[in-house]
Amino acid sequence: MIDNLTPAVSIAHGSWISWQPELATVLIIGNLLIALSCFAAPLMVLKFIRDRTDIDFKYLHWLFAGFIVTCGFTHLLHVIELWYPVYYLEVLMDMLTAFVIMLALILLWKLKPLVMTLPSRAQLRAASEALKKLTDDIKDREIQLLNLGNSLPDSFLYQYTLNEGFPVFLFLSSGVERTNGVKVDQVLQDAMVLLAQIAPAQRETYAAAQAVSLQCLNNFSMELQMQRPDGEWRWLQFKSHPRKNNEGLVVWDGIATDITDRHLFEMEINRLAQAIEQNPTGVVITDTNGVLEYMNAACSRISGYQFADFYIEHRTPREIISSELTEAEYGDVQSQLMAGKLWSGVIRNRHKSGRLYWEQINVSPIYNNEGKVASYLYLRSDVTEQINADTDLKLRSAELERANADLTRFSDVSAHHFMEPTRRLISYAQKLRTRVNEMPDTCQDHEVMESLNYIERDAFRLRTLIRDVQLFLAAGMPRGEIQLEDPNELLASHLHKMPPNMKVEMTTLPQVMLDRARLNDLFGVLLDNALKHGQPADPDVLPVICISGEREGALSRFRISDNGCGIPSEYLERVFEIFERLSHGSDGGAGIGLSIARRIVESRHGKIWIENLPAGGAMVVFELPDGVAS
Repeated sequence: MIDNLTPAVSIAHGSWISWQPELATVLIIGNLLIALSCFAAPLMVLKFIRDRTDIDFKYLHWLFAGFIVTCGFTHLLHVIELWYPVYYLEVLMDMLTAFVIMLALILLWKLKPLVMTLPSRAQLRAASEALKKLTDDIKDREIQLLNLGNSLPDSFLYQYTLNEGFPVFLFLSSGVERTNGVKVDQVLQDAMVLLAQIAPAQRETYAAAQAVSLQCLNNFSMELQMQRPDGEWRWLQFKSHPRKNNEGLVVWDGIATDITDRHLFEMEINRLAQAIEQNPTGVVITDTNGVLEYMNAACSRISGYQFADFYIEHRTPREIISSELTEAEYGDVQSQLMAGKLWSGVIRNRHKSGRLYWEQINVSPIYNNEGKVASYLYLRSDVTEQINADTDLKLRSAELERANADLTRFSDVSAHHFMEPTRRLISYAQKLRTRVNEMPDTCQDHEVMESLNYIERDAFRLRTLIRDVQLFLAAGMPRGEIQLEDPNELLASHLHKMPPNMKVEMTTLPQVMLDRARLNDLFGVLLDNALKHGQPADPDVLPVICISGEREGALSRFRISDNGCGIPSEYLERVFEIFERLSHGSDGGAGIGLSIARRIVESRHGKIWIENLPAGGAMVVFELPDGVAS
């Protein structure tokens, strides 16, 4: 084949150099080493291209490898030409080499503008140092951001994504341990450790909002109620911005803030606003110049005016309070408000319909954070019905007082007039008995003597009844100065009147707030009641009355007991009713004594009651508070 490519006239290179061994050897070794190097260099270029997939303009590398290979074949032909003159083949190889190098030069010429912009080694070194400094700054900023996120008291930073539809947290600051009570490592391993805390009622809404943010790459913002592992419910606000990373995944960079306190505060504010708006009392707020700032529905209902009516008509504070106030009265209102005091009054106002109504108005200043009056609060209540009812009550009370005074005066006068004939009846009965005793025959007449006894007994009973009625009528009003009195002196006079067969046991009694006259009546009727109804069933047993008392703060308590038969339980309350008697014999009283005692005690807002003793007998207990002395 080589012979076919060799022209007949061609002479091998070996003949040219006369086959000098030294020169031929050098030519062979030199060309073979060059050819070997040219064949090895492309292999290194190809390996470089395969390892560095990020290198641009790979066609230049291929052209460079082709040029070196053609050069290697050219030097290999030089060795062959020592024996065989294959000059046509060498010419073809030279043309191929020239074509490859010319193509490379053309492409390099086109890349000249780009090559001219390539930085120098010094520029690359400076850029590398700047990049290193920038990288260090970014790392410092990342550390600062991480520290900031970990130091947020009620918040935590997070990075969140969806991997094949499943939630994954890429980053979490340690604040999540304070707000949600979970460990960072647990949430990074399983996002549902945190997301499962979302209230069930909000989970669908959360998923829908996340889907919209994922689809449109809109900012995500939502307030979520979450339950910590310890059972406590907290409100957190999640805010994040979505972006796509290098892998094409949407990543949300966000912050979660614990807004439980704010949420509770807003709930309280809403409840307060609803309470004010739905309150039956009218609420009006104006600034210090009288410009209306707020008016609730109750105020509209009371006055007939809407907020727009006040606002558009520019009604003054005076008109809001009342247009019927005099200059002096309105000046007093203004002076009190300017002094920071509360003003309160009942005034007559005019409804939008024209009718007049009574209104209770309380005005108080509202202070700002600097302690200055910033606005005024008006509380308005329609008290027309109350005023009318109070007026009617006063009229009825006045009529009742007049009727009661007339009845009391009539009763007092009647008792006085009845007392005089009663005294004469007793006097004449006693004279008649004296006269009868002087007639022996008449004294022997049983019927006459029994009739005379009835007259005397009923006359005395009538006198007692009239006296008790007078005491009952006088029991409700003081008959002297109400002050702390010593009952021990008064009881001494009563105890001297006791029968000799009655034993009285008494401790030192405390002072009591009552006028002296009624205090004397009170102990008198109670001792009289014990004397009449406290007799033992066994006549051989000595009657005993025990009197004791104590002082507790501003209250005086007394006990008067006997060792009699006691009182049936069904009568413990009834015996205090007027004319209520347990026995209806001639020895019983008029049934007014305990009613007098209760009237005296209750007039001082005290209490009185009766208790049966376990050993037998009854005990009257009454309490008298100090109240107000007069």
